[in-house]
Amino acid sequence: MPTVAPEIRELLQQQSESLQATLEMLTRLLAPRTAENRQPSMDNLANNISEFCYDPDNGSTFDAWFTRYEDIFTIECGQMEDAAKVRLVLRKLNISAHQKYINFILPKKPNDIGFAETVKRLKDMFGRQRSLFSTRYQCLKLAKRDCDDFITYAGMVNRECDQFQLNALTEDQFKCLVFVSGLQSATDSEIRLRLLSKMETDADVTIQALIEECRRITSLNQDAILVAGASPKESEPFINAVAREAKLITLRPSMTKRMKKGHGNIDGRRPVSADGTAAKEPPSPKPKTPCWLCGAMHFVRNCPFKLHKCRRCGGTGHKEGYCEKQSKGTRREGYCGRSNRSTRTTHRVNSVTGDSIAVHRRFVSVTVLDHQIRFRIDTGSDLTLLTRKTWKRLGIPRLSAVDTQAKDVSGNQIEILGQLRCSFTFGDRMVTAKCYVPQHVSCDLLGVELIEKLGIYDTPINATYGITRSQGTTKTNGLSTKTKVSSLFTERRLPSYPALVNTGLGLCSKVKASLHLKPEAKPIFRPKRPVPYAAIAQVDTELDRLENLGIISKVSHSNWAAPIVVVKKANGSFRICADFSTGLNSMLELHQYPLPTPEDLFTVLNGGRLFSKLDFADAYLQVEVEDDSKELLTINTHRGLYRYNRLPFGLIYPAQWPT
Repeated sequence: MPTVAPEIRELLQQQSESLQATLEMLTRLLAPRTAENRQPSMDNLANNISEFCYDPDNGSTFDAWFTRYEDIFTIECGQMEDAAKVRLVLRKLNISAHQKYINFILPKKPNDIGFAETVKRLKDMFGRQRSLFSTRYQCLKLAKRDCDDFITYAGMVNRECDQFQLNALTEDQFKCLVFVSGLQSATDSEIRLRLLSKMETDADVTIQALIEECRRITSLNQDAILVAGASPKESEPFINAVAREAKLITLRPSMTKRMKKGHGNIDGRRPVSADGTAAKEPPSPKPKTPCWLCGAMHFVRNCPFKLHKCRRCGGTGHKEGYCEKQSKGTRREGYCGRSNRSTRTTHRVNSVTGDSIAVHRRFVSVTVLDHQIRFRIDTGSDLTLLTRKTWKRLGIPRLSAVDTQAKDVSGNQIEILGQLRCSFTFGDRMVTAKCYVPQHVSCDLLGVELIEKLGIYDTPINATYGITRSQGTTKTNGLSTKTKVSSLFTERRLPSYPALVNTGLGLCSKVKASLHLKPEAKPIFRPKRPVPYAAIAQVDTELDRLENLGIISKVSHSNWAAPIVVVKKANGSFRICADFSTGLNSMLELHQYPLPTPEDLFTVLNGGRLFSKLDFADAYLQVEVEDDSKELLTINTHRGLYRYNRLPFGLIYPAQWPT
């Protein structure tokens, strides 16, 4: 075996070492490139992430968005640097959110903040902007919607209960939550705001602390009123027309002598003319002694502490330190020296009497709880008032606590028994509003709220249906014609028969309408006609009204169908008429009925003295249809098929109604 020369052996050794070094260099060079190939590109990652749009009302917050794509940032982008992750997050913000964040971190730049800090700031900026109380309150008000299934509703419950933080809720916190949630009156708005602030700043607050805070705020408000004076606010509702009953006063000789000289009325007031003008009155008198309820120099009827609850004795109607037990026998000692006379003042809601003025009043008949009530139109009254007599006539419905204070035009507070929320119907409008029952009121007043809701402002007041003048005497060509007969009949007799003057839809109980087809008649089914998008809501409302009244009924199948025609009436509402001219009218046998001539009518009316005009509202709809004929009266609407139960408009069957 030939021997290898040492030179060749050394050369081979060098080549082997060189090859080994080359392989190691290639391994080092190719290793990072392989890792880069495994790492997805920025564009691929951005395409898999949707854009973030901040909408807290619908639950679109940054916390919810980041939870959805958190695995992409922690796993797929695990090898990326923080700067690259920050660029990816900011890249998926919409324009408004991105600009808001850039302005918030100035003078810093996005690359100066780490990824974890960036996510934390974005969660704070674009998170839920609700307090813990608001979150818990909304959770208690959660209700299932008609469009949600039970799985969706259960998910909403889980989400709201998780945000409710049940584990951190204590017994005192739950009591405070229920306590503040019940303060829904407008008079408690300031107290409610203070209590919410206290609950937000002090998590360990108790219900006893809230009660003490309420008492403190109430006492401060009373002190503020005492300092500023109990002057009426402009924002408080008031009653425009107010009169005062005559005072029961024992006349002195000097007063009688003054009356004979023509210096005024019994109570010292200047006379008032028909146009409402009066001479300048002297300044309001001041009391001789301080008020026994608070010690201030004003009359007791103007004392702001009449409804105040004393913290010493627990009584109501006086300030602390003026309790009856402590100052019995001394509170009214300043009034012992007054003359022996009895005085009683009652505030009544009415106006100046007199035929020359009363004739200009306007009254309107409004249906309240199926009773016809005659209201006086008063555009100067913020509230609608019912007399106690009317309230009893309505059946003495239950009154709720009053949420406002009423004052007359002079600033005197009116005593109100309670408020009632009920329906008011005038013409074809029915609204729900509040009315008030005062202690002393002489007539039913229609306030500005109901005047606007019932549409009385929309047309001239004399042209509005149902509005009448007050009772009086009208003169024509020098002759006096009394109008009291019709007015008294309308005011006194008609309300005694509510069924005759009911504004609701009537029903003829004597006969039912029946339709007869020709022998060669065949069923005709017409498709529905499109309804303008702007009128869909009004048409749906009218369909619901007809269905609730029992005029139409929903059906799923019919051999007959006619399209509808939507007609807009003068008052803005819509009337739905069936277009039976598309087939049904030509298939019906006509019902013959002889119409009377004018000569026949005049002969019957000869010798009459009192005449009345009957105007049947929706006259056709007051006649019920036989069951066998209802299928013929099917209409095709955008909501499906409906079948008429009453005689509809558009049917060529006019003689069926007068018979």
